[in-house]
Amino acid sequence: MAKLLSVLACAAAMVTASMYSPSGTVKNLDPKSFQKEVVGSKGVWMVEFYAPWCGHCKNLAPEWKKAAKALDGIVNVAAVDCDQHKDLAGKYGVQGFPTIKIFGDNKNSPQDYQGERSAKAIVDAGVREASKIAKARLGGKADKPKEKPKAKAKPTPSSSDVVTLTDDNFDQLVLNSGDVWLVEFYAPWCGHCKSLAPEWEQAASELRGSVKLGALDATANEAKAAEYGIQGFPTIKVFGPNAASASDATDYQGPRQASGITAYALQKLETLGGGMKIPEITSSKILSDHCAGKAICVVAFLPHLVESGKAGREAYLDQVEGAAKLVRGKPFRFAWVQGGDQLAFEEKFELTFGYPSVLAINLDKQRYSVMRAAFDSSSIASFLDGIFSGRQPTFPYDSLPKLQKTTGWDGQDAKIETVADDDDDDIMAELGLGKDEL
Repeated sequence: MAKLLSVLACAAAMVTASMYSPSGTVKNLDPKSFQKEVVGSKGVWMVEFYAPWCGHCKNLAPEWKKAAKALDGIVNVAAVDCDQHKDLAGKYGVQGFPTIKIFGDNKNSPQDYQGERSAKAIVDAGVREASKIAKARLGGKADKPKEKPKAKAKPTPSSSDVVTLTDDNFDQLVLNSGDVWLVEFYAPWCGHCKSLAPEWEQAASELRGSVKLGALDATANEAKAAEYGIQGFPTIKVFGPNAASASDATDYQGPRQASGITAYALQKLETLGGGMKIPEITSSKILSDHCAGKAICVVAFLPHLVESGKAGREAYLDQVEGAAKLVRGKPFRFAWVQGGDQLAFEEKFELTFGYPSVLAINLDKQRYSVMRAAFDSSSIASFLDGIFSGRQPTFPYDSLPKLQKTTGWDGQDAKIETVADDDDDDIMAELGLGKDEL
């Protein structure tokens, strides 16, 4: 009797551990039933490969069940517990949870489902696949699997705008940083993470100077992964400029394409604030690092600190920052130079009419344009909108002059050294003359 109770308890535990009930519309598959029902069938199967401990899988479960009910009798909806059936997961290249694959006409070449994790989107995908097969059969055409697009080449670490985060540097860089951060927690073996990587890199490049994007290998930095409750990959967290702990981070629920990530991040920047820093160009390296790529670099040449003073410089920078906010979301990066520090550069682009002035330059296309208008936020933004729309003409240049290395502004007012006049008696004494002698 005790043995029977123990067996029943184990069976009950197994049922409880399973995410989907054996009596539900989601079919639980093992290697044997998978081969017989999925591979051996002619219908469409949508299969979720999951792990019972995965937080994203738990979030998907109610939507997956809704989709299964809606598609009952039309498209088969199933699930594989990868903790129990690791070999089956490995056979189909499952590297992260949940992974959804669509088995259409060619069961040997399933497609990865990349749509939204909602019942409606899942149902739409299943119906589309069934319709595609029906139309192919009607026309007598075989359903040939499409080649998967080649992944974009991942930039080398030296050229990456994604900040590599670790257990050691995370708090120092991300918390109370004054910036908005999007941080991806990933695993090197995760397929979805690999798919996200080039999009994350592109978004980081587009957001340079506005929002910071970071990435933390959760398998090598387990302390931070545990602190932030990471249960699936990739997981993305959003940090405001004043975020001080894990409780201040929010889950990212936006798109996984570069354009969508960028738009989401800029919207968060509007609501959370922070992140708008206009760097000073003090060397050729800073110029090339900040302005590299396809973005248009907007460089403000400001009066010398001696001329404008601290208050005047801050007022000019406020106008530049205001312009940056007005064109936020468009491919512009902003920087500034102290007038007179880079005379060869100014002469090259004919910035000889005084300060402040504005140069828009694209290092990638080697084209530039100089603003001939009042130095205020709206005028600068109007000038840039003209470049973006093609109304403002741009001109080619052959090469950049090398910038002189200068010391950046420390945020203080100008220090003017005064030379005291020598006492007249001392001067007369040095000349060997008395007071009354001329």
